[in-house]
Amino acid sequence: MYRGYRVIPFIPAGRKPRMSVLINYLLKYKGNPIDEVYIWRNTQAPDDLAYIDSLKSDYFKVFDIMQEPYETFAEPKQLNTGKYYRYTTDPNTIYIRFDDDIVYVDDAYFKNMLDFRIDNPKYFLVFGNIWNNAITSYLGQRFGYIGADKGIVEKDFCMDTVGWRDPQFAEYIHEILRGKIEAGKTSDLFFDRWELHNAHRFSISNFSFFGRDFAEFKGVVRFTDNLQDNGFVSGKDYHSLDEEIWLTEYYPKVKGKLNVICGSALCTHFSFLFQRDYLMQKGWLEYYRELSEKKLSQSYYSFIES
Repeated sequence: MYRGYRVIPFIPAGRKPRMSVLINYLLKYKGNPIDEVYIWRNTQAPDDLAYIDSLKSDYFKVFDIMQEPYETFAEPKQLNTGKYYRYTTDPNTIYIRFDDDIVYVDDAYFKNMLDFRIDNPKYFLVFGNIWNNAITSYLGQRFGYIGADKGIVEKDFCMDTVGWRDPQFAEYIHEILRGKIEAGKTSDLFFDRWELHNAHRFSISNFSFFGRDFAEFKGVVRFTDNLQDNGFVSGKDYHSLDEEIWLTEYYPKVKGKLNVICGSALCTHFSFLFQRDYLMQKGWLEYYRELSEKKLSQSYYSFIES
């Protein structure tokens, strides 16, 4: 519990090599402030399924939408995750999404995210300060946190060719963060907030929301027919199932709601598709794994005392 709310992170899962890093952080904060974690099965890879099943417990609760009547596995697999929001409508709960490749959660993340979320109920979604995200990289360059040595993110567009695609720029981003972590100065990368006006699309790797807000539409993330006439969906376009467009463009525009980035809720997204192989070869995943294990081990005595 935190300030009267249950706290439930959820993970669209899962890729074991990266998700196992995130799990260390969610174990670190078990009981303070996290009450339980939802894992949404969204893979057909046997090794990953076995890993997900191995996590099942009172703390890690596994959901499988494919066990519901009439549901079938969609490809690309990102089109399945919007179906799970039916489980995120409890009015006394704050839910927090972590994609399975969030590989760093700052020590101040949960306090800052939850305080901001509770103190600013007007916002629909509150995004973290997601390191390695094209829009936050755009902001970081304009705030002076990120230099232009490895390229310039020209606009606040979630698929900017530098911020979203360039693997060497991504490594540069990770190097900046590592320096701040080792110096104990990650707060140097904080800012107050950045409002996403005009239903601005944003990569949804990490965000929080009130269950009561999702209860208003029963957690059903679905475009309505009349919006097809307004340019959101064309015929049977697969975007009609896309939760990212629905959550960041469609629903905010229809309901006049505003999304925001909480600049003090720092976490790290490992990679986008075009960055991944390069970062893996450079050993960045192992760096984040070792860091997460160190962070978890620091919480040993809090587990003993509880």
